[in-house]
Amino acid sequence: MLFRSAPLLVRTREHSFKVPKDIAGRMVYVSGTVHWDTTDVETLRDYAKDEGKPDSIVATINEPEIIPVVEADGIFVR
Repeated sequence: MLFRSAPLLVRTREHSFKVPKDIAGRMVYVSGTVHWDTTDVETLRDYAKDEGKPDSIVATINEPEIIPVVEADGIFVR
């Protein structure tokens, strides 16, 4: 599966390895299992409040967010 310029959450199994934060713009190859993860509305609203967004914006969040997540076995940064 190839994602270009789209957010993709990559988790490492049991936090067995870490990836540098300064890899923006670099090609990254990930090996693992992909599944869809859902974040409920209440959690999304809590995240928005934590980010300091105004109540008018928080109130507009009314649908859960469904995103692809990779449980990575390995990551190669080029």
